[in-house]
Amino acid sequence: DSELPHTLYPPPPCCVLRALGLLASLPPQSTRARIPTENVNELLTTKLQQQEDRLVASHQREQELVKQQVLDDERQRITRDMHDGVGGSLMSLLLQAKRNELSSDTLVRSLSASMNDLRLIIDSFDHVGDNLEYALSMFRQRFEPELKQFGVTLHYRTSAAAAIGGFGPESVLQIYRILQEACNNAANHGKATNIFIELTTDEEARTVELSVRDDGQGMDTSKESSGRGLHNMRHRANALAGNVTFESGNSAGGTVVRLEFSMREHPAGKANQAAS
Repeated sequence: DSELPHTLYPPPPCCVLRALGLLASLPPQSTRARIPTENVNELLTTKLQQQEDRLVASHQREQELVKQQVLDDERQRITRDMHDGVGGSLMSLLLQAKRNELSSDTLVRSLSASMNDLRLIIDSFDHVGDNLEYALSMFRQRFEPELKQFGVTLHYRTSAAAAIGGFGPESVLQIYRILQEACNNAANHGKATNIFIELTTDEEARTVELSVRDDGQGMDTSKESSGRGLHNMRHRANALAGNVTFESGNSAGGTVVRLEFSMREHPAGKANQAAS
């Protein structure tokens, strides 16, 4: 409308100067705003690192507690085993000596058996959990000289395709006890001259079989009176979550003791699985 006055005027020079001043002040303000953000990030990073350190320390304490509990359990187990084995044998010798009923032959046999028993306990802790075959070789080294004194030859054969690991001291000691009882029965009761220990594995079924065969006169395994040793072997096989069977009077003569149990997972495999 030509009659109305103009409502828009050209901007005065001061407005232009003010706009330029505002534009010039934006970078410093942006810098000052970015500095508190960086400080917050550094603070969060520090807090996260501190929390991670606390979690790591807590995990290490829990691991130490678990390790200590395992060691305590092992000590108690060893104490019970020595008390029932070596301790019982020595107590029997002491009572016989007090009654003047102890002959030199009985003393030698009992002390020799006690020494072998103690050596088996020690050998079960000699880093054998990584390889069951190594544990059996230790048993052979300990027991073969003892059998030779009685005119018995110990033979050992393995057909395992790979190293068998994952067995701790308790499992190894149970296997030792079963082998010890089977060899003693063959030598003392079966009057054997040869004892054959064989280790086989079934990779598909993930099982291990240990057999102890002798060429002696055999024994009637159907009778519980055949000895408490058979009951003890069954009990130890159950502790391994396995099974033990006895065969006697076969065509080859003698007795066959078969122990079957499942393979254990190697500790390294467990660690890798946990890490993944």
